[in-house]
Amino acid sequence: LQLYEDIIASDAQTIQVQQDTMAAQQETIRAQAQMIKNMRLLLERQDERIEELERAV
Repeated sequence: LQLYEDIIASDAQTIQVQQDTMAAQQETIRAQAQMIKNMRLLLERQDERIEELERAV
């Protein structure tokens, strides 16, 4: 019975570590998505500025 309880406890700990890892990965993905969004906005602004400069020439 003790062996069974040890296995269950170990499995529960493994699952907790996996859940924590997944949560951290999700946060990283959210941060990367925000960074991509910010970069896209920056590039759009740069494109607009280039178009303005080209029209001014």
